[in-house]
Amino acid sequence: QRHWMKPGADSDSPDGVTAFGENLRKIERIVFVVDDFIDPIFLKRIWTVFEVFTAMNLHKKHDMVLLEDARSRAEEFDFEGAGDFLAKIDVKKAEATVRADQERILRELEQRGQGGAEGVNNTVRKLLLDELKRLLADIYVAKITRGALR
Repeated sequence: QRHWMKPGADSDSPDGVTAFGENLRKIERIVFVVDDFIDPIFLKRIWTVFEVFTAMNLHKKHDMVLLEDARSRAEEFDFEGAGDFLAKIDVKKAEATVRADQERILRELEQRGQGGAEGVNNTVRKLLLDELKRLLADIYVAKITRGALR
């Protein structure tokens, strides 16, 4: 990604933002691997937020997979606080290793006319809310199956 963002990178190759969008159009389904549902690393990194946002805007089929320890923590989490977590999502706080990447992606998002940073935030919130619903259903079905709920 950093190579794509460098000024003067191979003039024959597109920049990372353009190349990612072009490549994403060619695939049918994407998988997001999430380390923690409540405070995932991908929300702290601008490239991954951009990737999720772009995929959702292209209406790509997707799966979100929680790492096993994240699923265990999710089973114990009080989901009444999830609304607060979702409200705090802010792409402008996501970082990149190279500050210029962060600035370029934020500019790109503003120029696309899809609601800018707040449009990104809302898209990611909707994705996580949908996945939260699915996760809760999976957790409770598993508990019922095990006889944990009576």
